Amino acid sequence: MLALLDRLQPEASTALFDAIGQGLRLVKQGRYAKKTLLVVTDGIDNMSQSTRTQVVEQARRQGVLVYSIGVGHTDAREVDVDTLRSLSGESGARAFIVPEVGDGSLLSRDALAISGELRRQYRVTFLATGAGGLERRGWRSPIIPTAECGCGPVWGLLGQPRKDSFIC
Repeated sequence: MLALLDRLQPEASTALFDAIGQGLRLVKQGRYAKKTLLVVTDGIDNMSQSTRTQVVEQARRQGVLVYSIGVGHTDAREVDVDTLRSLSGESGARAFIVPEVGDGSLLSRDALAISGELRRQYRVTFLATGAGGLERRGWRSPIIPTAECGCGPVWGLLGQPRKDSFIC
């Protein structure tokens, strides 16, 4: 992967959100229930027809984690950290920044961190029977993120954290 990234040459125009949307459509065809998309970019979109909000909503609907690795100096505005953190965070993933173009050691470190996170995640599903007057019966997959200490908020079915519940 690093050899391929070394051959990339940046250009002036990027349709980042369109590319992520296309990636989400491809990931949807995967055979495993757990789906992840890794985006390596500067995070600067200047050509997309899609918006960040649209791709975040698409990722949430599909249950896809969108990890991002931003490449470039943040102080020189070579990478849009806010966009990457928002995009990844709202999908349930994280953003990483490699400040030096061509720094394979940092890119490898971040890829290993993502791999480690994915190995420590589990999918929990349950069958909602409609008890309590709910008419929405069927299988549900709650998202339960946990911090390194093992505690975190319980997330509701609509992807919003419940303020009254934590899991440890």
